[in-house]
Amino acid sequence: MTKPTIGARRTVADQVSIEPQRMIVEEKIDPGQPFPSQCEIAARLGASRASGREAISALSAAGLVQVEHGRGVFVRAHNEQSSSESPEN
Repeated sequence: MTKPTIGARRTVADQVSIEPQRMIVEEKIDPGQPFPSQCEIAARLGASRASGREAISALSAAGLVQVEHGRGVFVRAHNEQSSSESPEN
């Protein structure tokens, strides 16, 4: 029996956050622009709203977006991003 490789499995939220992260890193979404909502991300990628929420939380933790309660989610200036700017493959 083959054991699964450690780290080989990604959560749905990890998978959902990859494409939005690529959009930001490749500068397809300019700094300061509004980022799609949890529901929009989920709908675009065929995932649940909870997965969209998790993806935004992961992007926020990575320093790619800033969540402003009552206003929305905004892309951070590229020089404000964390040192880990490459999306996971």
